[in-house]
Amino acid sequence: MMQKTFDGSSPFEISNFDLKLEWRNWINEFIVRAGQNKTATKPNEGMSLTDLSIIKEYEDIQDKNKANRNKHVQVFIWSLDSDLIHYGHSY
Repeated sequence: MMQKTFDGSSPFEISNFDLKLEWRNWINEFIVRAGQNKTATKPNEGMSLTDLSIIKEYEDIQDKNKANRNKHVQVFIWSLDSDLIHYGHSY
């Protein structure tokens, strides 16, 4: 399935963003979230930069969906990570 994704023959797409630029924009939010409890069941475990980058990509695609209703794309975070489960569905 991953090879089909890389080849563009699957309904999945690989994110297309410049990590250096994106992380520069997210660093302040990351610092705040890394110092907070991730969830009520995971005290003293802040958000990782990886989770934040996944969430930011999800939010970016959601914003693009809201701006262009003619070409709506279902957005899911495909993960078994319990911290990302509530981001699993499109709006």
